[in-house]
Order: sequence, then structure tokens, then C-alpha cells
Amino acid sequence: MNNTSLYLRSLFIGLAVMLVLFGAPALIPTFRQEAVSLFAGACGGAFNIWHAHRETKRIQKAVLAEKKIFPFGMATRLAVGVVIAMLYVRFPEQFRLLYLVIGLFSPYLLLYALSVHFSKEK
Repeated sequence: MNNTSLYLRSLFIGLAVMLVLFGAPALIPTFRQEAVSLFAGACGGAFNIWHAHRETKRIQKAVLAEKKIFPFGMATRLAVGVVIAMLYVRFPEQFRLLYLVIGLFSPYLLLYALSVHFSKEK
């Protein structure tokens, strides 16, 4: 197994564990609003990470085939952020904005931590 596939496997396992850890406190009624907000934000962040990975693969294939493509990476990330903000605006009694934002950016913290870890192994 090469270093890249180990990195990706670690990232996706970490994202799955993070989603479970953020979703589990929703079973406790006093933390339900915070947990649901963290989970919804983390789902948006995990989608952004997955989409960035998919776009990178698509661009790599296009470069190798010498084709031109138009990547939608930034537009998609902004759209996910808008959807998260719309959740809060539409359902303010169900979600907390701070926890939505923390959840949205927590997958990026995981990505950064894994990048630092794997760069030290070289």
C-alpha cells in the first residue's frame, strides 16, 4: 500500500469517526441542538473534502489526456456554505450557527492534522 492510499484511507476513516462522534450526542436531549448542528456542519465539510478529492482526480485525468475542463471546486464549497447558512436561517430553533461553522471546518482540521503527520514520516 503506497503512502497516498494510506493517507486517503486514514482521512476517510477519520471523517467517518468524526461524523459518528458528532452524531452520537444527539441521543442526549440536552445536547441535541448542538450535536445536530455539529453533525450537519461536518457532513457539509466532509462533502467538501470528498468533492475536492474527486475534482483533483478529474483534473489529473484531464491534464494527462491534454483536455481542458472547468472545475467547480470553489463554487461547490461556497454553495455548501450557503446551504449551511440557510439551514440556520430557516430553522434557527433547530440549529446553532457556531456549531454549524465548527462542524463545517472540522474536517479541514482533520485534513491538516493528517497532512502534518504524513509529511513528518518522509
